[in-house]
Amino acid sequence: MTVQDKPAIKAIHLNQMHNDAHFQLMTEFRDLVTLKTPEALRVESLWPLFAQRYETLDAALKKIPKSALTDAIKAADAARDAAFTGIVKYNRVILDYHYDPEWRDAAQKIDIVLRTYGNVAAKPINEETSAIYNLAQELTSQNYRSLAALIGLAPWVGKLSALNTDLESLMKERDRESVAKSHITMKAARRDIDEAYKNIVNTINYSIFLGQLSGCETFVDTYNIVVKRFATILKQQHGHHHGGGGSGGDVENGEE
Repeated sequence: MTVQDKPAIKAIHLNQMHNDAHFQLMTEFRDLVTLKTPEALRVESLWPLFAQRYETLDAALKKIPKSALTDAIKAADAARDAAFTGIVKYNRVILDYHYDPEWRDAAQKIDIVLRTYGNVAAKPINEETSAIYNLAQELTSQNYRSLAALIGLAPWVGKLSALNTDLESLMKERDRESVAKSHITMKAARRDIDEAYKNIVNTINYSIFLGQLSGCETFVDTYNIVVKRFATILKQQHGHHHGGGGSGGDVENGEE
């Protein structure tokens, strides 16, 4: 067998691949190497690093743009808005229709506070949190605590305050989640695994060139079919972009 006849893993422009396609290529490479075994391919010393970086890549790809907490935050915000609206309407009913003038007088004084704060439910979520905190503090202060208790508004204020605290906790949890996820970026994960991948491919090709590997033809041929398939996808993608079909979405750019 001449040098030209010796099998070799073909190159592909990893940096031009979309994230999903790139991950799938790495997955198929991992599966084929695992099936053949790193030892049989004489890359056992390089394999743990690739496996580690594969897991990092997987974690980066699974990073969901919308946090799982987003729906919980929306629900908590809606519950908080409902509680605030309930307070306003309840107090208004007392003010307009209650038979006891003492109750109406208490509702009148509380109505002044509520009007001062306005419709806090219409504020941005963080501003609303601050406004409700201050409102609850005022309604439970010495000036208004007894008035709220008299007309049965105190439990409403307590519930609103609790809902506000719950929502603030969810927001802080999502912030912590975002910070943690920021340490795993797709660009860095791809750069790292590409380096490990190329080291393995180069080592396999060099070992084949030196005649140090035997019985690897099926492995190389099988993986080259995979590479060809993804190269075709990449070529179609490249032609699509130049044809004005789109911006390319999640393509990671860099040097091959």
